[in-house]
Amino acid sequence: MRHLYKTQVRELARYLGVPETILNKPSSGDLGAGLPNEVAIGLSYEQLDAILAGLEQGLPEGTISSQAGVSRKAIHAVQRAMRAASAREGMPGHL
Repeated sequence: MRHLYKTQVRELARYLGVPETILNKPSSGDLGAGLPNEVAIGLSYEQLDAILAGLEQGLPEGTISSQAGVSRKAIHAVQRAMRAASAREGMPGHL
């Protein structure tokens, strides 16, 4: 399910009848100092998913910014994170 956005996974889980207690549980703190991921990222998953979808569709930054309700600075931060993740994927798993 790597091709689905977090909001889509939650929507699918809701459709499948996953209990609300699980759906509403904060994501694990694997990104920063044990904080929930949305806190570490500084964006809600709805905002992050809207940015990612806009970038994937090649939308202009101004359109993404207004649709996602975020600043261009936030979009640039997501783009930097994507480049860093891409660079890490190209590195060998061990030396």
